Amino acid sequence: MTTTTMAESTTATAPDVPSIQLREYQRQLCDEAGDNRNIIVLLPTGAGKTLVAAEIIRRKFESRTSPDDASLFALFLVPATVLVKQQSEAIRKWTQLRVVEYRGGLALPTKGTFDVIVSTPEAFLAATMDHSEMLGWRNVPLVIFDEVHHVLKKHPYNHIASHMELHHMREHQHPDYRPIQVIGLTAMLSYQVDEKKVKTDVLRIFRTLGIDKVPYISKEHLQRDGFHAGQSVETTITEDDPVELDPMMDADKCVPLDERKPHLVHGMFITRLKQNTVTRPVKDLMHLVRWTEKCLNIDPQESQILNPKLASWGTFAHKQAAQYRKKKGDHQTEALYHLLEHLYEALRIVVLAWEVPKAFEVATQFLVMMIVTNTDMEHSVKFLPKDLVGELAVFLEKYDSCPFMQRVVKDILQKLKSTSTLCAVVFVTQKTTAHVLSYYLNQRHELKAAQISSRPYHSTTTASATNSIQFTKSVAKEYLNLFRDENSQVKVLVATNVAEEGMDISAANVVIRFDEIHTAVSFVQGRGRARQKHSSHVIHAQRPDRSIDCLKEVEELQAQLAEQFKPPPRMTSAE
Repeated sequence: MTTTTMAESTTATAPDVPSIQLREYQRQLCDEAGDNRNIIVLLPTGAGKTLVAAEIIRRKFESRTSPDDASLFALFLVPATVLVKQQSEAIRKWTQLRVVEYRGGLALPTKGTFDVIVSTPEAFLAATMDHSEMLGWRNVPLVIFDEVHHVLKKHPYNHIASHMELHHMREHQHPDYRPIQVIGLTAMLSYQVDEKKVKTDVLRIFRTLGIDKVPYISKEHLQRDGFHAGQSVETTITEDDPVELDPMMDADKCVPLDERKPHLVHGMFITRLKQNTVTRPVKDLMHLVRWTEKCLNIDPQESQILNPKLASWGTFAHKQAAQYRKKKGDHQTEALYHLLEHLYEALRIVVLAWEVPKAFEVATQFLVMMIVTNTDMEHSVKFLPKDLVGELAVFLEKYDSCPFMQRVVKDILQKLKSTSTLCAVVFVTQKTTAHVLSYYLNQRHELKAAQISSRPYHSTTTASATNSIQFTKSVAKEYLNLFRDENSQVKVLVATNVAEEGMDISAANVVIRFDEIHTAVSFVQGRGRARQKHSSHVIHAQRPDRSIDCLKEVEELQAQLAEQFKPPPRMTSAE
């Protein structure tokens, strides 16, 4: 029986005794984990880290001899719920062991009925509180940390590491103590870009997990063994061909770079508003906000924009609209609150991005999307004051140019010239942007003519994009499956960073970064989504303080730290 998945292939000579065909570098990594050594598997995205972990698990359980071992299981931790199913299926195929999934909302399996449990750290920690006999650390000989760079600060991975350390301190002198082996998987070791901070982060991970070795696999070694995905990805930075902006966008009047302090974003906006120094587009948007508030008899001194919690602006208007719907009869007030919600959300997009033209483009298209696609707005427009509707129409026509989004269309069409198939991932920072950009792409006649459709994708375990954008887990799954289906017209996935970490999109041949890249981890993982040979990696924006060259240097630095690794003293809980 031959099964193919991810970047590798496996051949099983019998259902119960699989013989996995590993690349030489993968076999080397598995051998390094022998004798219960704690290692970090540092490989590029797509190079088969999950397969290495699966083989280490298989070897661990192949050596079971005592009947007392029946209750033992390997713990495979993933940082996001969306990865639970994907990784469990991959491990099950490679090992043919009994693999179960566990996350919030799922029932725990019966004791002794599984060999591997794939879980998020939060779900596993919560489960151990009530099922310590079954899920206690005495039953765990092996823990895999997928995306191990999360073992930092207050991340749940760090809590897991602390629990393991406490177990070690309590149990290590007992005659039957079983040390817990740790395997970390990652393409990068730190989010930091400063050399000193990178080294501090990396050392802390090594010490926290008691790492014995970080086997170094060079690029040349990878290529010699047949791994080429990502090696031929061409990175293009479009800043060499800058977007031409209309002077009315006041690009030079947005918040200066040296004044952009995230914790001051609201206060700075209010100050600029009072001093009348906001950009012209924001003045026009504020004109619509004030007009709508006036229609609702909301005094400017009681406006929601004075609330420093920007997410509460739209929530307030959304709740008010719902209340007036229940009362029935006052359709105009309900309609005005629906409009106000979307105006508030558009304003929030711009304020959070320091009034830059790209954010205003997203905000304007957000209003277009909500007016066209939202059922509440479709019902409400006829009840709005005609002069307000007219002013809104003038505003949308005035700012209908979308040079930043049109550049994405251009990139997609350019890729189509060199390939018969397209599989593109467009990365954005905000959930709302994912919906807006996907909507915009689906309206372009050039893409419609090429039978190319787009879908948004982001996490469903945290707050929604806005109160009126419904994006459930089932919808997210449906969109991802459509994107992965080669017979579907959905060839573009507009995603937040949830698609960067560990998500298997093996057919992707172009990655477009619509927003700035903040970390070297994001840069490497995003680029790694483009798995096919001769893939394209297009960068639309760079942070002034974190250029692509800077991120590449950080990538090289972390490779050097792995190559020069020496086991540090193990960190204790007291530290």
